[in-house]
Amino acid sequence: MADSLDWDELRSLVKGEFFPIVWIRVRSEPAVIRPPLHAVVVTGAGKQVVMINPALSGPDYTLSEKEFREAWYHADNLAVVIRK
Repeated sequence: MADSLDWDELRSLVKGEFFPIVWIRVRSEPAVIRPPLHAVVVTGAGKQVVMINPALSGPDYTLSEKEFREAWYHADNLAVVIRK
């Protein structure tokens, strides 16, 4: 079941034994994030947020904390938590 998390909960989960899957909605719509509401796996959360983007076959995708938090906020901070 999807639920909302706050930033501190997300960071704690990433440091622990979990890979949170979060939904993001990016207003400026970079070409690498399609459709506008998209799920990514968060593997690092700090000043830079590192994500595995299943729509891309390349390296991990990174947003600044500010960009990520805004994109995540616009998707209602939804997350699904998967144990590693």
